[in-house]
Amino acid sequence: MSPLVDIVLPCLNEAAALPSVLAGVPTGYRAVVVDNGSDDGSAAVAAAFGALVVTEPRRGFGWACAAGVAACIAPIIAFCDADGSLDLRGLPVLVRPVEHGEAELVLGRWRPTSLSAWPLHARAANLALAATLRRRTGFPLTTWGRCGRCAGSR
Repeated sequence: MSPLVDIVLPCLNEAAALPSVLAGVPTGYRAVVVDNGSDDGSAAVAAAFGALVVTEPRRGFGWACAAGVAACIAPIIAFCDADGSLDLRGLPVLVRPVEHGEAELVLGRWRPTSLSAWPLHARAANLALAATLRRRTGFPLTTWGRCGRCAGSR
């Protein structure tokens, strides 16, 4: 049976985080871990936890995402970090509007658990990206990855 959602997880040396990340994969979803040159056994850990493992030798988040998409077979694709900073158990809430045809794109918000979890330069860049997207699209983004209406296409 094909998965409802394929979750692309770009991965570079995340062997320690992968067990808890993959334990949170919702029922009916499939983890697609894209090993982007790990030297810590991440690919073996991912495979041991039942993930589809894709190897992408070209370094970079974009290459890893593209390789993951190429391996997807589900009608819905989600992207998440493999470092344990996101809880995949919350994914069905984000997927629901796409699943029901209410949106073509849904963005979730990453909420750091402490100020040290997200460096100042990353927070500043996030705010600048959100402001640029708000200005260009009129869409009510407060931070990159979150919109006030939790929906995508207009």
